Amino acid sequence: MSSVRTDVAAMEASAGHVDQINDQIQGRMNSLRGRVESATAFWQGGSSKAFQDLMERFSAASAKHQAALTDIADKIRQSGKGYDEAEQANQAQIHQAGASGSLAGL
Repeated sequence: MSSVRTDVAAMEASAGHVDQINDQIQGRMNSLRGRVESATAFWQGGSSKAFQDLMERFSAASAKHQAALTDIADKIRQSGKGYDEAEQANQAQIHQAGASGSLAGL
């Protein structure tokens, strides 16, 4: 039987790191978007339309990426909370069993 060991504080730190990376990526994407959009004034006709379509796909992909990273960080936090709650419940059961005297014959 395998056992799962975890450190809730480490899980929270990991989730925070995912949030930081997500923020950094979004900052860079927004910066890139700003630089590129300032150049669109020089584009005309079919090239302008193709470029606008590309930027729309870029924005949609960026939003999906951001949502995925946010979801990962949230799930790490939820898992840490679940492990912590299970650990507290296990400790309470052990204390209750010891206090009830049900371990007296062991």
